[in-house]
Amino acid sequence: KVSEVKRSMVTLNHFNNTYPVTLIIFDRVVSTNADFQKTWQIHCIEEPIITGNEIIIQRTEAHYTTGPSGGIGSYSGKLIVKSLLPVDATIQSIGGLGFDCWVEYEGQNYPPDPQGSNYDYENGMWRVEVSPGIAQYEDLFLHALTVMDDTTAIPPFVETITTDYLVGAKLLDRVVCFSKTGTELTEPISLTFTGSEIIQVLIADIEPGVWNVEENGAFLTSVTASDEGRSIYFAATGGEYILSKSTSSTAHDNQFAQKYIIHQNYPNPFNSSTTISFKLHKPSQVRLSIYNLSGQLIEVLIDEFLDSGIRRVVWDAVRASSGMYIYTIEVDEITQVGKMLLLK
Repeated sequence: KVSEVKRSMVTLNHFNNTYPVTLIIFDRVVSTNADFQKTWQIHCIEEPIITGNEIIIQRTEAHYTTGPSGGIGSYSGKLIVKSLLPVDATIQSIGGLGFDCWVEYEGQNYPPDPQGSNYDYENGMWRVEVSPGIAQYEDLFLHALTVMDDTTAIPPFVETITTDYLVGAKLLDRVVCFSKTGTELTEPISLTFTGSEIIQVLIADIEPGVWNVEENGAFLTSVTASDEGRSIYFAATGGEYILSKSTSSTAHDNQFAQKYIIHQNYPNPFNSSTTISFKLHKPSQVRLSIYNLSGQLIEVLIDEFLDSGIRRVVWDAVRASSGMYIYTIEVDEITQVGKMLLLK
């Protein structure tokens, strides 16, 4: 019934206690008949909540005391699924007792046979089905699945990215894009981002080799897509970016990219404390300072020589007043500036 099926997945570690992990799933399905209905599914134990294109899957009930998943106490997590593509999708839940393995076109339920003490309902009492609203040969499914505690009320904002060649998602400080056609990307790619925060960009399905990255018409960096990974990764801010295959066989970075990558502080705005994260590509002298808008130095958070790697620094602003603040990070002789808003 299908002539092509391709699934691409990327797992994002946000280094964030509120939103620890997001799984981005992109599926491209081409059927041999446009009238064949395609359905993306996700199974769950508790009844899901569907609001627009958002699917909330909670796991709050007590552990089963028998069977493979037996345990003590209760679960306390949930998964927020953003169904980004198709934009005209019909999203419905099917399940509950007597409908846990329901086949619509037969009007029949086919539950698994209980296997004594080993049987429980971890196979999934419910499922969510996402189906395109228009019959066509090719359909693209794009979903962002973020894990969090059940007490987290507000999910992260997720934005869909679509260009002539790319389809992907932006959330928090990350962007992930895949080839829209399912074939390797070889031609120049254009992307535009807004805002002043630094975002980490991953472009998958790239032809192996060295790729140059231009920012607003100027060379930013070059990165290598390996034969195994076939993807490139770089830091960006608001602006226009062009990615093009290089004739060189060796990647080279500009001065900024060689030194470090700094992330926008999180949360921002914040109430009493916020975390500033950065990644050093090599051991360096680092000074991280906080200033008010008048240029007055408020606090020096770091002023020392650090090894390469990821660092996270918390600013406890309990003694500071509400307002906009500037943080600067100096790595060797290079300085990067960011803004953050304290609201009390």
